[in-house]
Amino acid sequence: YRKMDGRVCLAWNVISFKESNEFMPGMLVGTKAINVLAPTWFTLDSEDGDIDNKASRDYIKTAHDNGMQVWGVLDNFQNHDGRLYTQFLETYAGRQKVIKTVVEEALKYGIEGINVDIEGLTEAEGPDFVEFVREIGIACRNAGLFISVNNYVPYNFNDFYDLEEQARYADYAILMGYDEHFAGSEEAGSVASIGYVEYGIQEMLKEVPADRLINAIPFYTRGWETKKGKVSSQMLDMVEAKAFMAEHDMKKEWNSTAGQYYAEKQSGDTLYQIWLEDNRSVKCKLDVMEENGIHGLAVWRLGLETNDVWDKIEDYIKK
Repeated sequence: YRKMDGRVCLAWNVISFKESNEFMPGMLVGTKAINVLAPTWFTLDSEDGDIDNKASRDYIKTAHDNGMQVWGVLDNFQNHDGRLYTQFLETYAGRQKVIKTVVEEALKYGIEGINVDIEGLTEAEGPDFVEFVREIGIACRNAGLFISVNNYVPYNFNDFYDLEEQARYADYAILMGYDEHFAGSEEAGSVASIGYVEYGIQEMLKEVPADRLINAIPFYTRGWETKKGKVSSQMLDMVEAKAFMAEHDMKKEWNSTAGQYYAEKQSGDTLYQIWLEDNRSVKCKLDVMEENGIHGLAVWRLGLETNDVWDKIEDYIKK
């Protein structure tokens, strides 16, 4: 396996259009300790395994000049028609087409790794996905590239992602330690309470060695409204979360069970609620990661944070 020296601090950078690459230097201002940038460059664009490639040489030069590696993200959901492309997994030809494209592009552009983010799979697609991880893992190893794979918090209903087998072929397994409550949730709640994060890490550790596990934390939260029993929410970055509280005249209190500040306000027939992500909640998550001896963190995503979180992250990475 390939391993980075010291802890990994990977920041995902959403690149929706080729032009989005130009915003990256500005997004790095005020950040600390990032050693891997993961731009969403390689997006599946058809069921046959066609890839929309948004890689940029200027981006790579800026990252390298700042002492950062670049791991291009291969995903199946950032395409412009909003589809989850998965059928390429079903055939050897489809898988190889995707692998050949991303490995060749990685070598052509001189980036260091590939980050696989294939989401929304059914149980029937599980074995084909695991085969894909084997094949891309071997191809990346042969090409001298890092290979990492993003995973949901493990539960019985998603165990077909087969973490143990993934760990045989990938350098790093990344736990997406968020979306405990999400846009479609029927009740308001935290995106990533500390108990949820701890559970996810400990479940992953049953199948993935600690020195190859990375936990991803959210730089976002959700602002919740419950009106006449109907729950709705909006995603908020750290600055927007403060604005949401100010708008609804909410006062935050530390909730040690959640490991987050919590605020609520009843206004007429509407209850507003928020569980905050900030430097204190981030520190709580980093402490749990430290206790479990895992190899680093990822953040979703660059540009949603306030700069004070980077001091806590830097302290963790330097340990």
